Amino acid sequence: QRREDLRQHVHQLRERLPERLVEQALHADLTRTNLIVLGTAVTGVIDFRGARAMPAWELGRAAFDPRTVANSAGWDSVALAMVRAYLSEHPGLPPAEVQACARIALLYMLFSFYGATTAEYGLPQEAESDLKRHWLERQTAIRLLLHHLSDLDASLSDLTAGGGRS
Repeated sequence: QRREDLRQHVHQLRERLPERLVEQALHADLTRTNLIVLGTAVTGVIDFRGARAMPAWELGRAAFDPRTVANSAGWDSVALAMVRAYLSEHPGLPPAEVQACARIALLYMLFSFYGATTAEYGLPQEAESDLKRHWLERQTAIRLLLHHLSDLDASLSDLTAGGGRS
C-alpha cells in the first residue's frame, strides 16, 4: 500500500508546496510524546534537539500526529486547534507554509519507514509492540489524511485568511 501511495500521491502532494520553506532553529522532534501535560495544559516540552528545520514541517508533524489522527474521532478539529494556537504564537509563518503543513506531514509519513520492521532494533517486547502499533497508526493516518486532504486544504486556507487567527 505504501509503495502505491508513493507512486500515486507524492507528485500531487509536492506540487502544492511552496517553492522555499522558512528554516530556523526548532525543537526538531515536537510530538506529543515530548510534551508534559497536566490535565489539559501543556506544562513542559522535553527532548530539545535544537536543530535547524522548517517550522511548517514541525507544525505538520505535531498537528497531524499519527497517534491522534488514527485514534481520535475529532482529530481534524484537534489538528486545526493546534495550528491556530501555533499561529497565535508564531504569526510570522508565511500563509503558504501553514496551508502546506498537512501535505508536508503526509509526505513525511509516506517517506518514513520507521517501524515497518522491528527486529533490527533489538527492542524489549513492550517497545517492539509500541513501535508496531505506531506503524499501524501511521498507515491509518495516511489513509485519513489522503481522504480528507481537500477539506484540510480548505480549512488551513481559511485559517491563514484571517478567519481562524486569534
